[in-house]
Amino acid sequence: PLETTKYSAPEAIAGGVAAASDWWSLGMILLEQITRGKCFEGVNEQAFLIHVITNGPPLPSDIEPRFSRLLRGLLARDRRERWSWNEVKRWLTGEDVPLPSSATPEELHTPTGPSIELAGQSHYSPRTFALAAADSGSWDEAKDKLLKGAVVTWAEETNVDSRLPGSLRQLRLLENLSDDFRLSLALKILNPLMPLICRGDIVTPGWLLDHLDEGYELITGPAPDFLKRLDTE
Repeated sequence: PLETTKYSAPEAIAGGVAAASDWWSLGMILLEQITRGKCFEGVNEQAFLIHVITNGPPLPSDIEPRFSRLLRGLLARDRRERWSWNEVKRWLTGEDVPLPSSATPEELHTPTGPSIELAGQSHYSPRTFALAAADSGSWDEAKDKLLKGAVVTWAEETNVDSRLPGSLRQLRLLENLSDDFRLSLALKILNPLMPLICRGDIVTPGWLLDHLDEGYELITGPAPDFLKRLDTE
């Protein structure tokens, strides 16, 4: 449930353990206290977790700048860059501590150029398309577009990253891979920051235990080697 996972760091949700995860949890607790819980109101659990893991939690613009800096340091997506006691101690003394690069919000993609439709919405960026496709309600439509080649064609037209079409073509050649996992890997290609998703759920150790046949297929098939080639943690 969201109540027990909303404080968990991205790597912890995906099944990893790191000391930096505790500092993320502290940041989420502070964010909840500062916003009086409004940051968690009315959220869809899975969609919220996917977006937090991918982009970090949204920080309200009216937070006092000094506390905003603390939250951005503690809630850096990359655990290797995340603030810990050393940075927090310097922050407490009033020092202007440099922010992690993964704490800087990504620029929004300008809605121009080739687009692809999904669930009645036009998407111009591979990363925003991947986030939309990860939703269980859009999964089958996105899978159909991938299998029919529409996603590869669109990726070629966008010219955002010349490596995307090649990686997507390599994915189509993989054997012994279900269509659902083919889309799972495609979404990782389109948005490397996303966790591995299957039909709207984050693939965690718990997910593998709840889906034994699919989990066995995933870990014994070509997916792990393909993910390794993508250089994804």
